[in-house]
Amino acid sequence: MAAITPSTTRPTSPSRLELVLRQAEYWKTVYLRTWKGSAVSSFVTPLLYVAAMGLLLGGFIDSGDAQLEGASTYLAYIAPGLLAAHVMQTAVGEVLWPVMGMIKWNKTYIGMIATPLGIADIVAAHFAFVLFRVGTTAAVFMVVLGFFGVYTSLAGAAAAFGVQLLIGLAFGSLLYAYSAGLKSEAGFALVYRLGVVPLFLFSGAAFSF
Repeated sequence: MAAITPSTTRPTSPSRLELVLRQAEYWKTVYLRTWKGSAVSSFVTPLLYVAAMGLLLGGFIDSGDAQLEGASTYLAYIAPGLLAAHVMQTAVGEVLWPVMGMIKWNKTYIGMIATPLGIADIVAAHFAFVLFRVGTTAAVFMVVLGFFGVYTSLAGAAAAFGVQLLIGLAFGSLLYAYSAGLKSEAGFALVYRLGVVPLFLFSGAAFSF
């Protein structure tokens, strides 16, 4: 009887990308279950911003290029600030209560870490979802602005979209770490009172109101 030689080959470990993609079904389910709750803030709010600030208020403002620093209309003048503020608020909302919920309340992260997923894999997948949310809301806002002639070239619109993703990452990464280290949601009020609201009200877009 021939001797059985044990195999010395080991199964290869999945790559980071593969581990992140394994979580796609979970985040797809999360979005399908929750998108209706964010539909107004994500998709209707841009229409209200454009109508109220750009069209109604803009109708009372002289649209001369000299007064608006090169912008052809008041809407084109304040549109970049409104878009950035909307993206900021979206990114903040996606990493405050959701992150704390997955750690403290629902303990979803606890279940994930019990699988072959590592912390870096879980965080990367969550950030991919945040970028998806930021990208979709920014795209809707930009499509609305496009109908009013705010963008003069496709390259300019693409560059503006890329900037929105960077804004989402900038705010999302900072507040993700902040939320993960909190013991209660009481600290979120400070984020809005001392961060989000002042940044919006004292930004160039809101100041021009």
